[in-house]
Amino acid sequence: MTPPARGAFTPVTRERAAASLADRLAGAEAADGSPWLRAAVDGAPAARPGEWADDLAEALRLRGRPVHRVSAAGFLRPASLRLEYGHRDPDAYYDLWLDDGALWREVFGPLGPGGTGRVLPDLWDPAADRATRSPYIELPPGGVLVMDGPLLLGRGFPLDLAVHLLLTPAALARRTPAEEHWKPAGLHPLRGGGAAGGGRRRGRPRRRPPPPRLDRLTRHRAGRAGRVGRRGAGSRGAGHGVPEGSRSTVEVETGVPKSGVPSAFQFTFWTRVVRVPLQPSLGLELAW
Repeated sequence: MTPPARGAFTPVTRERAAASLADRLAGAEAADGSPWLRAAVDGAPAARPGEWADDLAEALRLRGRPVHRVSAAGFLRPASLRLEYGHRDPDAYYDLWLDDGALWREVFGPLGPGGTGRVLPDLWDPAADRATRSPYIELPPGGVLVMDGPLLLGRGFPLDLAVHLLLTPAALARRTPAEEHWKPAGLHPLRGGGAAGGGRRRGRPRRRPPPPRLDRLTRHRAGRAGRVGRRGAGSRGAGHGVPEGSRSTVEVETGVPKSGVPSAFQFTFWTRVVRVPLQPSLGLELAW
C-alpha cells in the first residue's frame, strides 16, 4: 500500500481513530523489550486529549488488553514550585509544572524492562494542592499504559506510540478560555512557537540574577565624614546623599572582596555609621 503523501490528512472520527490506534497497539511489541506497552496522547487542553485517551483505552479493553490510564494533571508539582515565577509564566509552564521525576519513578520505571508493574494512578491534586495518596495498581504483563496531557513529547519518555493533537491557531484561540490564552501549548514543543498567548521566550525558566559583583570601591571624603559607594552611582553623588569632596578608587584584583559580596545591611552600616579615616588601609575597607 502506498503511504499517504507528507502533509496529507484523512478525515476520520474519534471512534475510528481510536480503533485504528488500538489495532496497531494490539499487535505491537515494546521497542526496549518491556512486557508493557506505553502510549501517550499529547495536545493542548482545548484539543481534549483526555477524551481521546479514554476512547483508546476502551478500544484496547475490547480487544482484551489490560489498560492503565494516567493523566499528566495528576503529576503536577506543588503550587509553591509550579507557580514560583507567577501564575502565567510560559517558561515555567514548559519546564516546571509537570513532575517528570515522579512520572519516571512511579510510572515509566515500573513499566520498563525488569520493572514490577506497580504503578501509581496519580500523585498530586492540583486543586487541593496536596498528595492524593492513591493506592498502587498492578498492571499485568501485556498491559498498556495510556497517558494524556499537554507537552508530553520531547521529554524522553519511553513511548511505544505517541499521538499529537494539533489545532490551528484560530481553533486553539476559539476553544481556549480567555484566562488561559497565555499557555504556549498549541504546537509540538520540538517545533517551538506558541499558542494563543505567544511562544516560549527562552529554553529554560527565568532564574533570579546573582548578587552584584563589587568590582570597585569608591571612597568619598568630605572633612572627617566619609561614605563608600559603588562606582557609577557615585557620579550622581549629590542625588544619592553622597557628600561632595575628593574621590579616590581602590581596585580589587579578584573582582570580589575576599570576604565575599557585602550584604545590604553591611553596606548600609559601612556608609552611614562607620566614619572612615582620611587614609584607611585596603584591609580596613574590605573588612566587610
